[in-house]
Amino acid sequence: MVRRLTETRGFHAASPDPWLQLGKLPASESRLSQPPAKVAVVRVLNILNLIALMASAMILIASAAVRQYQFDILLPVMVVIIAVYWLLRKKTAVVACGLGISLSVGAWILFCENIVRIDNLMGTRMVQNLYLGPRLMSYVAHTVKGAKAYQECCGDSLTYNVKPGSIYTDTYDCDQCNPRYQVVADETGYLNRQIGLVKNADRIDLFLAGDSVMQGMGVPGVLEFMKDRIPGTEWNLSMAGYGPRQKVNAAMTYALPKKPRWLILEFFSGNDVTEAIESAVCNNEGFRGSMNKNRVRRRLMSNPVYASMLSVPGDQFELFEDYVEESLTLAASRYYIDRLKSLLRSGTVDPHQSSGHTGGETPSVSLPATTSYELAPGRRLQWAKAGMQETHTQYQRLATKIAQLETKPEVILLYNPAGYEIYRDILVDRRPECDQVSAFQIQAQSDFAQAHGWRFIDLTTPLRTKIEKSKVWIYGQHDSTHWSRPGTTFVADIMADELLKVMATSAQTPLNSSNRTCRTHSNKSSNKSLVNYYRWS
Repeated sequence: MVRRLTETRGFHAASPDPWLQLGKLPASESRLSQPPAKVAVVRVLNILNLIALMASAMILIASAAVRQYQFDILLPVMVVIIAVYWLLRKKTAVVACGLGISLSVGAWILFCENIVRIDNLMGTRMVQNLYLGPRLMSYVAHTVKGAKAYQECCGDSLTYNVKPGSIYTDTYDCDQCNPRYQVVADETGYLNRQIGLVKNADRIDLFLAGDSVMQGMGVPGVLEFMKDRIPGTEWNLSMAGYGPRQKVNAAMTYALPKKPRWLILEFFSGNDVTEAIESAVCNNEGFRGSMNKNRVRRRLMSNPVYASMLSVPGDQFELFEDYVEESLTLAASRYYIDRLKSLLRSGTVDPHQSSGHTGGETPSVSLPATTSYELAPGRRLQWAKAGMQETHTQYQRLATKIAQLETKPEVILLYNPAGYEIYRDILVDRRPECDQVSAFQIQAQSDFAQAHGWRFIDLTTPLRTKIEKSKVWIYGQHDSTHWSRPGTTFVADIMADELLKVMATSAQTPLNSSNRTCRTHSNKSSNKSLVNYYRWS
């Protein structure tokens, strides 16, 4: 009895609970001794962690790799990380670390996919920083509170205006610089304050088809400040983002049916030739696609004519760009990764440099034939000539349409100079390449107007003459393209003076339909000579 008791005690003393020595048992015995529930949980966690790791790899590579070397580094690194996790998946610490990554990735995707709802809830504008494709841009436009309600118009997928009756809100210069400007879109989808005028009138005396400068960015349009000086009724068909194609479409759709006496077609020296080129390569993109300048640049790079004019790094990597722009997660990841890169390069997350004029420094101004992408050295004039050819193609559509009308308006081709042309030798130094482009654009537009019986007004000299005396700055602290409210008032006075001169001349020597026809025929040889302007070499 004593012996049996001793043996029993010895057995218990020498053989503790197997759970206390899992690390010392063979792997086969360890797995057999674990509860089935625990094995199942670990297996599920491993599957979730692997999915999260692969998702994070795809997000990181698609969002961060914009150069070939970045892709070449990130891809093997992420493959190694996933492989190491798989080899160490039985270790509790590794599984726990993977679970933390899984939760973080899930939280990030949840945040990105709901960024529009967060903006609406918190009043932020995070989604405005993202480069989105047409599908997501449409979703954002219909979901974000206060978004501009753009709609396709004029029977052209690249032409748009604002939904009539919607509220258009914008702030000039920066959100903190000026109060918000709000206006209700009129019945034609533009920002005229005289709602109902076009709808109820059989005829409008003057139409202006222009871009954002003529529309006014966060301020009333320039035509609003001219109404007291210009006789008759006026209507502004200007819209931000309009190029020659959109201006012509708006004029043909809304202006010509109202038999106007005057039709002003604005040409902005800063970027109209660029807008004309972009419209030419974005036929299948729709107007929302053409608003994404990254997307437009890729279309330009696939065009052999324009690709040679752009300066693009040889190791540019854009395999995933279309996917990035159609995913809120990828688009948001790209934006914040770019901000992180900026921080690492310059020490600031988003360096905000003033482009305005504050008194002592040389201001930054818009240049003739400006683009959102870098041109190859010495190619600005070639770019301007290519854009001018596309511009005149659009103008010719308008000229052909007017020739078919019984009541023909007098067309004024208005040359709106870029900031460089206005402040050259006054506040900014000369740049020979920009001088060449400026001279070419003015001459090409003047000759086209003469060849087609149009009037031509160049605002460059009148603006420079008055600014040389007053030394006023017509732009903002940060915005050196669009006029400030005082600047708009300043320009409106000069523009009204030039228009009244042309109107007075027309009143003395009216152009009836027969005279206009004769003039057009007499300039056929001049029209043919315009081809010389488009030689790019």
